[in-house]
Amino acid sequence: MIAKSGGTVLLILLGLGFAGMMYEGYVRDLFLETPRDLNELISRGTDPIEFLDPETMEPYSGPVFLTEAGSLSVPQLKMSGTLEQGFWHGPWENYDEDGELITKGTQNMGVACGVWIENGLETTYDPCPPGLEIDWSHIDGE
Repeated sequence: MIAKSGGTVLLILLGLGFAGMMYEGYVRDLFLETPRDLNELISRGTDPIEFLDPETMEPYSGPVFLTEAGSLSVPQLKMSGTLEQGFWHGPWENYDEDGELITKGTQNMGVACGVWIENGLETTYDPCPPGLEIDWSHIDGE
């Protein structure tokens, strides 16, 4: 609907519906980060590797993923996790070329901690800080 007010044309788009969509998008962008391709980041150092945002050269924080070409050249998820100040931090997963989960565990600023499942076998590292480790025992097939 278009209304004139003092020589100014105001465009009112479906009342609060448009404003609601704008707010919803703002909340989504504010609280839910889109995972970023690990290939877009710059890596430096070794054990643990630090990942940097190529635009700012600052350590990157947020969810990331890595894909590789699978059968029929279809992208296949290879790795997923979260970076904090450039280091793996929180749940981390690694997949084989068929998309099967082969490794999962928790990292604390790039260092494995707590219980990990590697090729179906359980490995235990030093405990994770409180609230960081994920309890994988409820996952079927483990």
